[in-house]
Amino acid sequence: MLDEEELLKFRARELAIQDQDQFSDAGTRKEMLVFLLSGEHYAIETSYITEALNIQEMTPIPGMPEYLNGVMNVRGRIIPVVNLKKFYSLKEEGLIASTKAIILREETYEVAIMTDAILPTQWIAEASIKPSPSNLHGVGIEHLLGVTEDALIVLDGNSLINKLQASLTNRK
Repeated sequence: MLDEEELLKFRARELAIQDQDQFSDAGTRKEMLVFLLSGEHYAIETSYITEALNIQEMTPIPGMPEYLNGVMNVRGRIIPVVNLKKFYSLKEEGLIASTKAIILREETYEVAIMTDAILPTQWIAEASIKPSPSNLHGVGIEHLLGVTEDALIVLDGNSLINKLQASLTNRK
């Protein structure tokens, strides 16, 4: 008969094998942070995220695009704060008590996006992300990787960050 320590080690090995099988069956998986925006569930790969935090006091910047709510100081770093509802022309409900910011980073550029709520991360199989429907048009479609079967809208972090950087830094 196994003693308690041996039994726990055996169970841990069995669980590890099950997890390994689950990942190998599903193909490549990516860790995604899920968030709410105008009642829809969105996700972005966590490799583009440096942190998520409560919206702090923002300083407005005159003459910038409508979707730039301002900049905020995060531990000495001045970061632009983008309202994705305005950027994607979604219904606007204004700031709510649960409004959060997700700070995205690509190389040396950081930008914060506002969300209605941040949900737990999920591991999503790349194969489960289906291309965006062909009848989908409008601002931001080029920043979508696709949609999962459970209607999770997956954003292309690299494309989104690069577009925001270009639109906010190339202004005259």
